[in-house]
Amino acid sequence: MEYLKIVLRSDLCAGNGESAGNAIDTDVCMDQAGLPYIPARRLKGCLRQAALELAQMGYAGAEEKARKLFGDAYGNEGRLLIRDGVIKGAEAMRDFLTRKLPADGGIPDGVKRFAHPVNVEKIFSNVRGQTKLVDGVKEENTLRFTRVIHHYDPFGARPEEEMEFYAPVCLDTEDKNLRTFLTDCCRAMRHMGTSRNRGLGNVKVSLCEISEKHPKGAGKTAECLPRSGCVKISYSITLDAPLTLPGHDELNTSVPARSVIGCMADGYLRRGGSDDEIFRALFLNGKVRWSALTPVIHEKICAPAPMMLVKLKNDNGRMINHLAEKNGGWKTMKPKTLDTAFAALCQIPGTEKYRYVVAEPTVRTVYHYALNGTSQDPMLNPGTRTLYMQDSIEAGLVYGGTVLCEAEMVPYVLECLTKTDLRFGRSRSAQYAACSLKGRPSVESWEEKRISTVQGEAVYVVLKSDLALLKDGRYITEEGEVREILARQLGLSAALPQGCQDYCRYHVIGGYQATWQLQKPQVPVVRAGSVYCFEAKGGELPSVIQAGEFAQEGFGVCDIIPKEKMEKRSLVERGRIDCAEPEQDEEYIKNIYTMLLADAGIEALQRYALDYPAIDDGLPVGRLRCMLSEARDYKDLLRMIGTMKESDISSENEDGRKKISEKTVKEIYEELGSGQISLKKMLQHEHGLWEELEKYPEAEARLMQKWKMPLEILLHRQHYSKER
Repeated sequence: MEYLKIVLRSDLCAGNGESAGNAIDTDVCMDQAGLPYIPARRLKGCLRQAALELAQMGYAGAEEKARKLFGDAYGNEGRLLIRDGVIKGAEAMRDFLTRKLPADGGIPDGVKRFAHPVNVEKIFSNVRGQTKLVDGVKEENTLRFTRVIHHYDPFGARPEEEMEFYAPVCLDTEDKNLRTFLTDCCRAMRHMGTSRNRGLGNVKVSLCEISEKHPKGAGKTAECLPRSGCVKISYSITLDAPLTLPGHDELNTSVPARSVIGCMADGYLRRGGSDDEIFRALFLNGKVRWSALTPVIHEKICAPAPMMLVKLKNDNGRMINHLAEKNGGWKTMKPKTLDTAFAALCQIPGTEKYRYVVAEPTVRTVYHYALNGTSQDPMLNPGTRTLYMQDSIEAGLVYGGTVLCEAEMVPYVLECLTKTDLRFGRSRSAQYAACSLKGRPSVESWEEKRISTVQGEAVYVVLKSDLALLKDGRYITEEGEVREILARQLGLSAALPQGCQDYCRYHVIGGYQATWQLQKPQVPVVRAGSVYCFEAKGGELPSVIQAGEFAQEGFGVCDIIPKEKMEKRSLVERGRIDCAEPEQDEEYIKNIYTMLLADAGIEALQRYALDYPAIDDGLPVGRLRCMLSEARDYKDLLRMIGTMKESDISSENEDGRKKISEKTVKEIYEELGSGQISLKKMLQHEHGLWEELEKYPEAEARLMQKWKMPLEILLHRQHYSKER
């Protein structure tokens, strides 16, 4: 495995195109936990810029090598695949901050409160202000604030240790000349980000290589595989990077089967395969049926939420299966369908009943710049910048899919799953689309199951995937025609049973062929989740059918559910999509937790001082403030107070200023005349904070460096109260 190592030689502003109200005009890229990162697109663009600079300096064949390495505007994909640049231990820290720390009941509330992304990003960044000067005089209304990432690592063993980012890369070629050219581009890349010609963004980039810690999972051995019959292969993938799956005027939140087939076919050909019988059986003639990739909930591959599941707006968002709800009062509670959600069917332990667990993928909006130049040479004419937004599915989620095939095709399918570089959606070569196989695919024999029905009972057909029906040369979605085709396949009457209703939704599927720069045909389909109702004739029916076109791409899969079984699925609850468990790097988790613990302690010290009772009016505030600013430690402060002269004692006062000062300072800091600062006393109002600090000496030492803060606040408060 190779990666780019980016060492900061100055503060960096890798802007995200956003601002934070009046506080920050230009913000930097931070993830959902508040950890900084450098977008892969930014890295790839800077490397490409370095390649163009090498070409201008006479580097032999630089233009052609840059085209092969980075691609071009004519649909030719580059050989360089790159991911976001992240700090050391980012994955483990993100998982700790967003999932484990909030759920840990033993951690003080003050620390959890400080784990907000806004506080975390302050550990790695600060805000700079600047204004425009005209003839040496500032221009009005030009003050701007920019957030920058620190030059030095806050977790470094030495204060001067520089911040480092790591961006995994894959050079999909054996051409040694291209690898050498990439290394030279890294050396030539000296600046990046905003204000790179004003002192920000100085970097040192190098191409490094490390061994793969965890090799990709492999399929079962040949001895364990079924020898004959139909086989079902189930597998899961982890979204290692955000995923952007464009649809027709919408964002897809599942990976279409045609994208899976395209990725697998590309990997097959890259490994030296050819357009032979195996290739046609895998990807062309329908002998192998690939499903779409959908989220995994409670370790179950789910499907789009059926339209019988609704959320009641007037009942605190409670969800029900209205086909199993005997009380009709739900109709008055403003039911709302779960159009963007997915549902997994889980059996309730110890019973014959089931429950639907519903969840939605987290979608985030990212800002990007597009360069629109009028020259083919961006160095001569960089053109104009256009800011645009791109929605993507959050990284870290687990998706899953299935493959149905004959037993003799299993080794070839497993080879595709385990040896293909999994990338789907847009920006496959930078920032987005990177996925990895999670664990080993499971292989099991598969046969069609049948269910018993009673004459006259309702039978529901629930679409688990989109349904494309072709009739007389056109694709149809009209309800009556769809019912006729489904009824014919099931051997039932197409008439709608009395008192029943169909629940349908539709959309258009399409796509874009980047190689030829052409739109794919747009096909109207019945959307997954639609429900059709029929009347049973008695006897047996298949539990699952597949109807319509594009069977190889997983279209037209339908569940057949009799009313009796539907009533056993009345429970609906909210869940969450499974997330990948990152490797737990205890060192970096401890570092970030120590920082948060110390910051929570500092906040508690401030609150202690603000809540402290009013101090003696006879206290020499000005003199104490001067002593406090010069004191090296607490004992040095007491020594300075002891040097106050007795001649300063006023005849009207019973006690001198020296005794008042000593008494006040000791009451603030000490416990029972211990002679030293007691953090336990000052933090006792924050439940559990002192006990937690005792476990982390580094946090306690960092907090002790702020020992002056309580007295500074009290003296400051006393000073201004006298002025009033």
